Amino acid sequence: SSSIQAQIMVLEFLEGKTKSYKTSRSRIFLAETAYKMTFPFLRKFLMKSLKIDKDKCIKCKKCENLCPSKSIHISPELKISNDCTFCQRCINICPKNAFLYKGKAIDQYNIKI
Repeated sequence: SSSIQAQIMVLEFLEGKTKSYKTSRSRIFLAETAYKMTFPFLRKFLMKSLKIDKDKCIKCKKCENLCPSKSIHISPELKISNDCTFCQRCINICPKNAFLYKGKAIDQYNIKI
């Protein structure tokens, strides 16, 4: 089933196994174009709703230190630069689950970094 295939893909990814698939250049061009056109609007929309609960945040800066694009800064407010890829590592690494989306706590995934 697709659930089992997804689990296998995740396990292979976590083990560092990679696969490459042949894709036409036109398909890549269309995907890149769609991404470049929609991502700035999506970013603006998502960033309006992402906040940090100041009462929960202990300013440990794990989110800042583990950001792969170095785009998050907490000093004293949450600031995320345009380099953010929305990997959500910051949200899931927070020891106090201080990130809020639309005023609500976000369910964290257990990730190992």
